[in-house]
Amino acid sequence: MDTPDFSSTTTIQKSQQNGWIKILLITLLFYILVLGALVLTQNPNLFPTLAMVGNFAVPVAYVAFFYERRHQNPARHTSTCRRSYLKEHTHNPFSPIETKKAVENFFSAWDTLLCGPTVG
Repeated sequence: MDTPDFSSTTTIQKSQQNGWIKILLITLLFYILVLGALVLTQNPNLFPTLAMVGNFAVPVAYVAFFYERRHQNPARHTSTCRRSYLKEHTHNPFSPIETKKAVENFFSAWDTLLCGPTVG
């Protein structure tokens, strides 16, 4: 029986592994270009563009970083936490009765916070 060749898939994965760095460097270069244009032309209309490019660069690189690594962690934290919670508690925390109790507790705490404790 022939063994499958996985060398091409690992090459693809490694080449796509650092896409977030490319995104960050390209947006940084664009930021520097816009900053240079702002300084050279003294045009205040370029300032919002500079601010938007700066605010765009890091969040997009951040999302790309985690998107590239979405399959590296086999444990799903939310489902693992939910399973362990349900093992400890026999009732269903998402049932309508439990949800109603949680909402009532929330509004009672909110009323106490805003209006102070009730007397009598």
